[in-house]
Amino acid sequence: MQNSFKSKIKYFVWESVRPRSKQEYAEIFRRGLGAESKDNGMLKPVSSRPCVPWLWLRVLALLFVLFSLTVLAYRLCVGATDLMAAVVVGGLAFNAATLTFFYELYPEKNINLPLVFLVSLVCGAAACSLSSFGYEYIYRDPNMSNPWVSLIWTAFWEETVKSAVALPALYMLVKSKNPYACFLIGFAAGTGYSLFEDFGYIYSYSRGYNYEWLTLMTVGRGLSCAFSHAPWTALICWAFGYFKKPFLNFRFYCAVLSSMVLHYLADVPFFVEELAFLTGLNWGWLIEAVVVAAIVTAQYFAIKLSFKSVAAVNTEMPPKPTGPQAAGIAARRKRLSHAANLTAVCGAVFAAMLVLTGCTLDIGYKTAYNEFADDKSFISYMQKGLTLRTEWEREYGEENYSEHYENGVLTRAVQKETSDGYDYYYYYSLNGEKPVLNHIGVAVEGVVYYCRTFTVSNGVVYMDYGYPNYDDGITLPKDENTEEDKPQTVALPPHGADTEIDLSYYALVDDRPVYDSKTGKIKYECGTEFVGAAYAIALGALFAATAAGCVTAVIIFKIKSGRYSDD
Repeated sequence: MQNSFKSKIKYFVWESVRPRSKQEYAEIFRRGLGAESKDNGMLKPVSSRPCVPWLWLRVLALLFVLFSLTVLAYRLCVGATDLMAAVVVGGLAFNAATLTFFYELYPEKNINLPLVFLVSLVCGAAACSLSSFGYEYIYRDPNMSNPWVSLIWTAFWEETVKSAVALPALYMLVKSKNPYACFLIGFAAGTGYSLFEDFGYIYSYSRGYNYEWLTLMTVGRGLSCAFSHAPWTALICWAFGYFKKPFLNFRFYCAVLSSMVLHYLADVPFFVEELAFLTGLNWGWLIEAVVVAAIVTAQYFAIKLSFKSVAAVNTEMPPKPTGPQAAGIAARRKRLSHAANLTAVCGAVFAAMLVLTGCTLDIGYKTAYNEFADDKSFISYMQKGLTLRTEWEREYGEENYSEHYENGVLTRAVQKETSDGYDYYYYYSLNGEKPVLNHIGVAVEGVVYYCRTFTVSNGVVYMDYGYPNYDDGITLPKDENTEEDKPQTVALPPHGADTEIDLSYYALVDDRPVYDSKTGKIKYECGTEFVGAAYAIALGALFAATAAGCVTAVIIFKIKSGRYSDD
């Protein structure tokens, strides 16, 4: 018997992927349904060693492939239903697999897997609701704007709420109350909280057709499940089951405080700007590494201490058969059939990774833009080559085209002036001591267009579309932009040294200009173009090669397995 690290890894991998019978699948779902453990002693460790998990890997593969299909559907169809399907399946993929993994470590037969998932959903929803109510009061304090302070309250409040809903579940569900059963229920409650949080984060970051964040947030949040909410709550519940009279035992409160501290430290690199590890290499990376190492270590010792006596297990791989009689025809057929199934699963997972990569890359038809060489070319394009006046400095004259009075006082007036064959209309407000010119209109081929302003200040675009919001008395037709279609006018910033572009023009075309902050120039939409052709070809070739190789391998394995018969 060899118990080296290498042999243990081989044993774990083999037990994870070896073929499983229908009875084994049925057994894992029937646990706790009439097969409860007879050991009802309180606070006793589990007497046997943890089992080798195998179902979790199948759950992860299935949900990961489904997630890639939902993301692809959302990428191609851009529907709200597709987005919600991707959010739900993406949130479940890693959380469900992780919870299944820790459930399979539990050797007793007194807890049912569907019941664990039900506890996860109920406790997670309750904890999320209670924590939200608490935040309504906590973050009303102006001191909560300081992340170093607010994160303390976040860690304290969330761990308190999760424990408050998990501990009653222990009393109702865990009959023998052994430490690992408590750990498992706490892990389920924490996983539920993490699941609903993941739903929110994935949805909020993926709105607006942000496929990259849809994938990155799903994978990032999913991988953190085993190092965040789930183990923090699990360690508290484990301490509750491990220590006698926990509410009177200071070691239990030390475990609670440790989970809160780990929660606080894990949040700091995300919410404290100077330590935000996503922005670059800084101390935030070290903090996260320490937190992950501490959580893994704590979970290892919690699980190890939960088992009183661990029987030695031969982790050597079974010897390979040397002849037909030793191997058995049925065993060969089963082994080849399982090799075909395993190849198909691995190929599907790799193909799913390629699909997700393609969805996150900039591939497909995108809006194409033409860039203006200078401001004059932009104005000429918008005005169809016409030379039109934009006299914002024009003085108020004596003769008005139309007037508006309030309580007998002239408050608004429009003056008309003809120049170069075009009729211009100047809109003045007269409420102050000096008339103010608010709008300018020009009649071109029987249609009045209003002067717009395009200003860029500190990289921010400000547009004033120039439409007067009152009846001007002009009987000529206006441009085709009705009141309902008019874009919202944004107040212009004060002019100063930071003003990069300040233009006035009449929009005789329907195109709306866009400012490119990278080049500092204005551009306009000119159609569509296909981008990312090289990415598409490379990913397509990999996908085709993967599909062809896997299909070929599966067919070969199936043909070989079919050659063996019971005769």
